[in-house]
Amino acid sequence: MKKALFFLFILLLASAAMAAQPPPINSYASAGTSSLATVGDAYCVRGSATATVNITAFNVSAIAGGGSAETISLVRRSSADVGAGTPVVASVYDPTSPPATATATVYNTAPTAGTLVGTIRSDILMVGNQSGSPAFITHRFQWDYNHPLILRGVSDFLCLNFSSPVGNNAQIVISHEHTEFPLP
Repeated sequence: MKKALFFLFILLLASAAMAAQPPPINSYASAGTSSLATVGDAYCVRGSATATVNITAFNVSAIAGGGSAETISLVRRSSADVGAGTPVVASVYDPTSPPATATATVYNTAPTAGTLVGTIRSDILMVGNQSGSPAFITHRFQWDYNHPLILRGVSDFLCLNFSSPVGNNAQIVISHEHTEFPLP
């Protein structure tokens, strides 16, 4: 009887320790190229129905026909943009991870913007001309107060928005990194 109680106690401790473990983390990266020359969203990440999506980094670089200073913003939307976009395939960091459930879309023509929830960040991007060096901006969310930007559900979007036109012959390279935690 004492042995049985002892093993029961050990099982309870082990199950409590396992319950305290975080769920599996799957990490992904996506990148797309846009030729958006007007005002609007160039890239959007959509949350998942089956996982909590933690955006850990967002990167943008650009060149155009002439150098210019462009205002860019990372904005949260509660509905999808409407327009002809191209799906961006997410690559896994670990080949044993399942495919990403969050999706990304890149736009070459400005879509009709979804419902704006708010602006996360805004920057001036110094766009280089095609004979110069491209501008580059990185936002690392996991380093800011040790908290990522979280997307919850398929009605949660993070979009890169240009509020001034990039100009002719624009080449904008956008990428993001994210992790997914399966919902319980």
